[in-house]
Amino acid sequence: MAGQKSSSCSRVFVAESLMPRFIELLAQVVQSLVVCHPLDYRCFMSAVVSQDAYDKACGVLQRAGADPGVRRVCGGRADPEVGYFVEPTVYVVREPAHELLCNEIRGPLLTVCSFPDNDPDSLVWAMAQSPYATSGSIFARDREWTRWAVSALRDLSATLYVNDRCSEELPGQQSVGGTRKSSSGGAKAGSISYLLQFATERSLRESLSASTDVTYSYMDEMPPSYMVK
Repeated sequence: MAGQKSSSCSRVFVAESLMPRFIELLAQVVQSLVVCHPLDYRCFMSAVVSQDAYDKACGVLQRAGADPGVRRVCGGRADPEVGYFVEPTVYVVREPAHELLCNEIRGPLLTVCSFPDNDPDSLVWAMAQSPYATSGSIFARDREWTRWAVSALRDLSATLYVNDRCSEELPGQQSVGGTRKSSSGGAKAGSISYLLQFATERSLRESLSASTDVTYSYMDEMPPSYMVK
C-alpha cells in the first residue's frame, strides 16, 4: 500500500536505550525492500496511487530535507520520470509535536522519535500530540510494561496490537475504524454498533387491555384537602 493505508505505520516511538541499535536494524530492513511493478513477485510496494499522492509525499520530502530538526536515515528520493514511485524513507526527530509525527502523510515515510526509559508517561504525552488515532502496535517482552501500555494508550489508538503489525486488521472478524480525528463517530465497521448507523430505532408497546380512561388510578386516592374544586 506504499504507506497509504489508514492503518499503515507512520511513526515509531522507541526507548532511548534501544534507539541506536533500532535505527541501525531499521535502515537495513528498509533499504532491502523492493519497490517495483506490482506484478513482480519480489514487490514489497509499488508507486503511490495518484499525482496528488505523489505531490503530497514529495512536498513532505522537501520540507523535511530543509528542516534542521530532521535527520534522514535512508531513502528520500522520488523520480517522476519513472512514475509515482517514492523511495521508502526513514526520518528521526526529537520534537514529539513535529509535523512528521502529528500529521497524516499517507506515503512510504516513517518517522522515529525516542522517549526516556525511566519516563514512560512521556510516551503517552508524545503520542497525544497528534489528533489522529486509528491503529497502533506495542512491541515488548515485559508483560507488566505491556499491560501498562495497553491501558495508558486506550484513548490513542482505536485498534491496538501487541507484538504484531498495526495494519493486520481483519474486516469481518474484528471492528475496524478510528477514534479522535480519525473517526466521525464511535461506531466502527465490523461491530454491531456500526449497523445502527444505517437503521432507525423504534419502540413498540402494546396493552392487552385497551385504555378507556384519561385519568390515573392514584388520582382517586388523593386526600380531599388536596383536591381542587
